[in-house]
Amino acid sequence: MAQLPEPTDRGSGTVLMVVVMALAGFLITVTLTLAGAIVARHRAGAIADLSALAAASVAPAPDACERARRVAAANAGRLTRCRILGDGSVLVDVELAVGGLPGPARGSARAGQGRPG
Repeated sequence: MAQLPEPTDRGSGTVLMVVVMALAGFLITVTLTLAGAIVARHRAGAIADLSALAAASVAPAPDACERARRVAAANAGRLTRCRILGDGSVLVDVELAVGGLPGPARGSARAGQGRPG
């Protein structure tokens, strides 16, 4: 009976699979980080919307920005700017600290009293 030659590529499949699995793990990590950043940005925008609406409901009262700050804090955000504009609308900026991201997510919103009719 003829003897088969010794294989010269012992273990190369294992090395290839390790490289493929490491690449897959890296891609999953990057994808999850980007998805987390997108969700945080949308959440910061929603907190800004709520804060602006809360402030606009009492604007131009002096405590409008304090009300926006409380709403932002109740939703884990931080009010960074609040301005009551000349037309009675309120402009707010909010930051949301998110673990795993290099900086906070930011959102801005403007709200005001609706025009009658």
